[in-house]
Amino acid sequence: MEHEDSDTPEKRELVARVGLNVRRMGAQSVMTSQAVAERFGLHTTDFECLDLIYLRKQASAESWPRPPASHRVRRRP
Repeated sequence: MEHEDSDTPEKRELVARVGLNVRRMGAQSVMTSQAVAERFGLHTTDFECLDLIYLRKQASAESWPRPPASHRVRRRP
């Protein structure tokens, strides 16, 4: 099977349109999260974390990936 040139003007236009719409969706998501968080008296980050917990249907420490070493709290001996 021969590989066709995939860098056509149509494909570049489609990629540009998809990129623009993804950015729009991201902005709308941020604005919606802020509005909902404000309505419930939460910080936006707290609301997003609760949303992730809801989507995962679990909240145990084992179910979340470990943060990189640079973000971990170091306890004093």
